[in-house]
Amino acid sequence: MLDIPVKAIVRDLDDEQFVIAQGQENSARRDLSYFEKAMFAAAIEGSGYKRTVIETALNTSKGMVSDYLKVAHGVPDILRTMIGSAPGIGRDNWKSFVVLLAETPNGLERCVQAIRQEDESDSSERRFQRAVSALSKHPTPKTNSPREVQFSGGMVFIKESRRDLIIRIPKGGDQEKFAAWLSAKPDEILTELFRIFELEVTEE
Repeated sequence: MLDIPVKAIVRDLDDEQFVIAQGQENSARRDLSYFEKAMFAAAIEGSGYKRTVIETALNTSKGMVSDYLKVAHGVPDILRTMIGSAPGIGRDNWKSFVVLLAETPNGLERCVQAIRQEDESDSSERRFQRAVSALSKHPTPKTNSPREVQFSGGMVFIKESRRDLIIRIPKGGDQEKFAAWLSAKPDEILTELFRIFELEVTEE
C-alpha cells in the first residue's frame, strides 16, 4: 500500500501557500519514494493547481514534475494499490515501466496476475519487479524508425540504437536558424543540457 501522508490531498486545497507548505513538510518529515512524489504531484494537479505550485511544493524542476505526472497518469489505480510505494525504485525504472505497460498487449492483466502470485513476504519493490517481468516476457517488436518530437520551435527526429542517439533537425523556416545556432555553439548548449541532467538525476 502507498503510505503517503494525506493531509495535503484530502483537505480542501483552496490556498496555494497551504499546499506548498504541506508538500514541503511531507518531504521534510520522511524520505518519500519516487512514486509517492509522483502521486502527490498528481493529487495537486488534480485539485486544479498549476504545475509551478507542484514545483515549489516538491522543491523540484519543471522537467521532474512532467516526469512525475507521466508516471502517475500511466499507472492504473489497481497497480498503484497492488505495487505500493516501492521506495527502492527510481525515476528511470518507473518511466520505462509506464512505456512498457502501454506498449504491451494486455499489459495490465499480465501485471495483476503476476503480482497476485506473490508471496506474503514480498516487498513493494519485489511486486514492482514482478510486474516488470510479466511485461518483459512479452516484448513488443521494436522499430528502427526515427521518433518525431514536436516542440514550440518546430520538430526534430530522434533515432536511438544500442550505440548511438541521433537527433536530426529538418532545415526550413525558423528551424534553419535554430539548426545554425546549435551548430555554432554545441559545446555551450550540451554543457547546459548536461547541467540540467545532473540536477534532475540528483533529485531522484
